[in-house]
Amino acid sequence: MVEPLSSAEVFQACPEEAFGFEVSSELESLDLLAGHERAREALAFGTAIRSDGFNLFVLGQPGHGKHNLVGRYLAERSSGDPSPPDWCYLYNFEDPSVPLYLQLPAGLGRQLRRDIETLVDELRGAIPAVFESDEYQNRFQELKQAMGERQRDAIEAVRREAREQGIVLLSTPNGFTFAPADGDKMMSPEDYEKLPKEERERIEHTVEICSASWPRRSARCRGWPRRCASSSSSSTRRCCRAPSERRSRSWRSAMRTRRASSPI
Repeated sequence: MVEPLSSAEVFQACPEEAFGFEVSSELESLDLLAGHERAREALAFGTAIRSDGFNLFVLGQPGHGKHNLVGRYLAERSSGDPSPPDWCYLYNFEDPSVPLYLQLPAGLGRQLRRDIETLVDELRGAIPAVFESDEYQNRFQELKQAMGERQRDAIEAVRREAREQGIVLLSTPNGFTFAPADGDKMMSPEDYEKLPKEERERIEHTVEICSASWPRRSARCRGWPRRCASSSSSSTRRCCRAPSERRSRSWRSAMRTRRASSPI
């Protein structure tokens, strides 16, 4: 009958005096490729190719540490080479499917990411504060008032020109229109029909001319809100510029320092 072994029978103690180190971190790393000469040659051949479009494909049983093995080989292989640059991918607003890229000296890519994240956090608080500030509100009201005055002056100028031609500019729910004048009021249809034919033709011709020129003048008035918004945006940019300029100055300084200290 087979008897099970006790723990004392299967345990083999190693005397500490047999080891020449205190902790295992003092030992050199084991060569994981020992006994895998074909794998070593394949990795050496693959990493020696400097052309674009080539990759390493490692095949083997799962759980054998292929990723760790190749990673350690590549770390040892590149230990004597200069550090490659950082590649930062930027969002392309014109074509989102084709991101833009930015090449930076090694180590600055992560710093850029941290600075961008910090800048975004700062702007989340700075932008709402700008729209609530007294400076922005006062400037916005000034632009809004100036735009209203310019629109009223332009409409009044058209109204005076029309009055000189014997017609009036009327405001309707659908916009502005021209009509024959009776003093400062619109002429009634009955009075208009009593006018001589030549006078009616003159008024109709004048109304056609003024109506044809009105879209151009009204378009100019409609453009003022856009210019007002543009001026308001300029004020907003000035107020929000401080956080971004601080980051920009620090980055320009970092880049100059990097270029000055980088060997050529």
